[in-house]
This record gives sequence, C-alpha cells and structure tokens, in this order.
Amino acid sequence: MNSLSGQYEDAAWLILLCCLLDKLDGTVARAVNGSSAFGVQMDSFSDLISFGFAPGMLILGLMTGDPELKAYYPIHSGMFWTLRVTVIFLVIMSVIRLAKFNVLTERIGTKIFLGIPTTLVGALLASFILTALKYDWPLDVLAYSPFSLFVIGLWMVSNIRLPKIGKTSSTGYNIFLAVNVVLTWICVPVRIFPEYILLLSGGYAVIGTIYATMFMGLPPNTPEEETA
Repeated sequence: MNSLSGQYEDAAWLILLCCLLDKLDGTVARAVNGSSAFGVQMDSFSDLISFGFAPGMLILGLMTGDPELKAYYPIHSGMFWTLRVTVIFLVIMSVIRLAKFNVLTERIGTKIFLGIPTTLVGALLASFILTALKYDWPLDVLAYSPFSLFVIGLWMVSNIRLPKIGKTSSTGYNIFLAVNVVLTWICVPVRIFPEYILLLSGGYAVIGTIYATMFMGLPPNTPEEETA
C-alpha cells in the first residue's frame, strides 16, 4: 500500500528488510532442522508477495504517481499499457521462477542457483530506486527503468548459473562475507546507504554469474543436460 500512496522510499526499504528476514528465516530453519513441505510452499508464497508483487507495485506506483515521472506514462497511452505489461510480466516470471526452484532444488544441489533468485531481484530493484531518488538521477533513467523488467524476468527463469553465498575454506572470503552481512544489517534497518546495497547486490549478480558461467558446470540432471 505504501507504493500506491506515494511512500515510495518506505516501500523500498521494507522490501530490503524482507530480503534480510528471508535470509534469516532460511538460516534459522536449517539450524533447527525445522523445514517442511508446507514451509517450503509458504516461503515461496511470501517470496512472491515480497519480491515479485511488491517491487512491481513499487515501480507502478512510482511511475504513475510521481508528478514528473507520470508525464512519461499518459493515461491510456501505449507507454501506460506497456508499463502494466512489464509489471505483470515480472510477477508471472516470479511465479515460474519459484515453482522451478522448488522442483529443481534437490536435483541441482546447494552450490548454485539456476536463474537469478527473486530475493536478489527485490534487493536490486528496491536499492536501485532508493539510490536514484537519493542522488536525483536523470528522470529518463528512472522513467525507462521498467523496461529492464523484461530482461530480469527472463533471467529469473533461465538456466544461467549463479553461485550460492556461503562459508568456504577461504578465511579472507569468510571475513569479507561476515563484514558485509553485518553492514547490511546496519544499513537496512537504519535506512542508510542504499547505494551500498545496490553495489553489493548488483556486484553479486554480475560477478557471480560470470564466475559460475566460467568455472562452475551444470549439475547433473538439469533440464539443459536432459534435452542435450
């Protein structure tokens, strides 16, 4: 509702908070061995709302509610309807992504994602909007950013590999990871430095994808191998 009532920054920060809570929820569930089939489905449903529907409503509300941005999307114009199609596309791709993840998780193991996770999509979109608003980026950058949802949606349902983040045998990497986790838990609740969250999530998406593509092969029994 914040997104449709003009409270765009509040909505974006809440999406980022959901990202942290989603990660915490998974960590706690694994620690206490509290996972269940029902929990998996409820987690997917909450991910759809938090990282598919909510970012879509944030973008829709901002583009049609901000006095300057809504000039790019006149009512009943082609741009107006294209904006709505991009938001619907994001939500539909989020549904497909989550269903695919639930089906393939046991088959692909715990080392990689196939496609970009919905949680990361939520973090990218929310931190991008917060950073753009904070630094008054050119209106064109914000106004045409919804078209990126087509690329992001296809990325979510693709078999492009992305390594999962976790502890490794490298002490330096583990320290780097721990420091960034602590800083993220400071920045998001206090609502500071959205550009740091954007750099962190964007860097992970880009660098992680390049690394996994070059050095991590597809797990056995993935759809690509079955159809090869």
